[in-house]
Amino acid sequence: MKKKQLPLWATVCFLLASCGKSGKNHISTWYIDGKKYETRELNGYQFSDVVKLKYTAGNLNGDDISLGMSFFLGYFPQSGSFDVLYEWVSSKASIGFILNGTQYLVSKENTTVVRAYSNKGKGKYIIEPVWLYGQVPDSTNTYYILTGDSVLFSGELYEPEEVYSRL
Repeated sequence: MKKKQLPLWATVCFLLASCGKSGKNHISTWYIDGKKYETRELNGYQFSDVVKLKYTAGNLNGDDISLGMSFFLGYFPQSGSFDVLYEWVSSKASIGFILNGTQYLVSKENTTVVRAYSNKGKGKYIIEPVWLYGQVPDSTNTYYILTGDSVLFSGELYEPEEVYSRL
């Protein structure tokens, strides 16, 4: 009888050990006009003077979406408050996404912040509610034209376990 129980105990021990393994990203959650999006599939990228969180897997909750948030630092912060700006400015942040073919960015007058916290040695980012505005490229210059559409965005994003370095 003990021989029959050995494989069962080995299986139970394996399952319990694998439950606690790291390497699994936290669930990042964000809201667009009250609609909830959740994923573990945020990717992290580190460049020399900017770090980025990106979701580019495509379909999520029936929407075609890609999301990006950047900090204009050489690292993912684990504390502090960062202004969310339209332009790239050192020590600040930016947020934007493409939802069903329309790009949404903050306005130049935005005053929202992202708050950074430490969570098990990685960054956790709380994005206060912010209005993002639909924009399309202007073919005559490098600026964007507002579409007249706006959405309310907020979220809680987590730095992934693995960050890809592009130094």
